[in-house]
Amino acid sequence: MSSTSAPTIGWIGTGRMGYAMVTRLLKAGHKVSVYNRTRAKCAPLAEHGATIVDSIAELARCDVVFSMVSASDDLLAVTTGPGGVLAQDVAPRVLVDCSTVDVPASEQVRLAADSLGVGYLAGNVLGGVFAQWAAFDGLAIQTIILAAVGLVAVAALPADPGLGRSGVT
Repeated sequence: MSSTSAPTIGWIGTGRMGYAMVTRLLKAGHKVSVYNRTRAKCAPLAEHGATIVDSIAELARCDVVFSMVSASDDLLAVTTGPGGVLAQDVAPRVLVDCSTVDVPASEQVRLAADSLGVGYLAGNVLGGVFAQWAAFDGLAIQTIILAAVGLVAVAALPADPGLGRSGVT
């Protein structure tokens, strides 16, 4: 990625929250390649401009890959397992995991990413009651998380990725 070009973005997992987040990236003008184990769940994103890929391996060449899966075992499968995004001949510059998983699984992925020189950001998306409680400022929690690991985020994203207050909300 050059300093003036937008990063290439890959996305793994388009359940309810992942689908909405990919839609926001597409509306903000980003090109996003998407994989979901149930292809039918991500197919409608093609109508909004997403590129639907047949395997996670196809996302390994992206600058930034997001994962949003439902459980720790799923995270390990899509990242470090056979065919996982970190098990390829090439790897993304940054992996952002938005799944709500246990600490040991996240640490295992972090170690694998570190061994490949891949930046890793555990940017868990919080749902349910906690998210409703925090709705007074939906970006406050994410801002705190990103501030804590800002170097990884800044290295991966352009100045206005289209997700902040001045972008798509």
